[in-house]
Amino acid sequence: MNMINFKYVLLLVATMGFAQHKVETSIDTTKNKIGAQFNLTLRANVDTLSQVVFPTATNFGAMEVIRNYNIDTVKKGDRWELVKKYGLTQFDSGSYKIPRLRVVINSKPYFSDSLRVEVSPVKVDTLKQKMYDIKPVIEGQSSSAWFWIWVVLGLLFCLIGGAVIYVLVRKVQQKQTEQEIYKTPIEKATTLLSTLEKKELIQRGEVKDYYSQLTDIARTYIEEVIHIPAMESTTSELVVALRAAVANKNMPVSPDTFEHLERVLKTADLVKFAKSRPMDFEIAGDRSKIEQVILTIDKSVPAEVEEDDTEAFRVAQRKRS
Repeated sequence: MNMINFKYVLLLVATMGFAQHKVETSIDTTKNKIGAQFNLTLRANVDTLSQVVFPTATNFGAMEVIRNYNIDTVKKGDRWELVKKYGLTQFDSGSYKIPRLRVVINSKPYFSDSLRVEVSPVKVDTLKQKMYDIKPVIEGQSSSAWFWIWVVLGLLFCLIGGAVIYVLVRKVQQKQTEQEIYKTPIEKATTLLSTLEKKELIQRGEVKDYYSQLTDIARTYIEEVIHIPAMESTTSELVVALRAAVANKNMPVSPDTFEHLERVLKTADLVKFAKSRPMDFEIAGDRSKIEQVILTIDKSVPAEVEEDDTEAFRVAQRKRS
């Protein structure tokens, strides 16, 4: 009888050992639009002395990690439930597999379940033209009526021509003024950042326009100083080209600088394509990151390169005017 009880205790302990740790996987939806966020959740049920390491990759398969949330801890009796959430997205339509993710608990690997999600394109609404009855034939207008029509058209043409000339003159004056004000690329960038805040776009709810101007300031500065096609490059292309240019010039730029720039550019993409609306403190943080990126690059530019870039900037400004 004692031997049977002993075997039963061993079997119970072994069963408890296998059930001691487990990783659960869930996702808020398996179907979403291009650029929209999938919320992936990993849950680890462990004892209070366990050490848990969740994955920190920037991509889970073909899905891009755009948000990495802090770990939430929920106490359940004498155990802990650790909840780790990730925000995932994809900018191409199709069917994608989220692979099994490795979670390390007390130096032992555990794996989540794999999931498959569908990313569909955004449907474009089309307007349907209403059908109208055929209008009746009307009599031709008299010669005097045509005279006044030509007079009105002539006055309208003069007004439009004057407006066009006025706009062109204003643009030329604005370029000349800009050339006199901005002596260097860094002075131009910092001045435009200050001007952007004075526009109060965030207070008026124009978040998309704010991020568009914010990233354009950074891209323009990088293009003028580093001499890479930043304005027409995608986020990934720009970061790769910037890393290569910085390494080629032996500029002491930290990895955090590239990560901050890439993070803000990706947020701008989400605002533009997925109509995402960051919190006010996140917007302020993105503005600070862009300013820090610009200042870091400016301090890292070698003296002789900086002089060449300044002269190239002035030549480019004269050509634009």
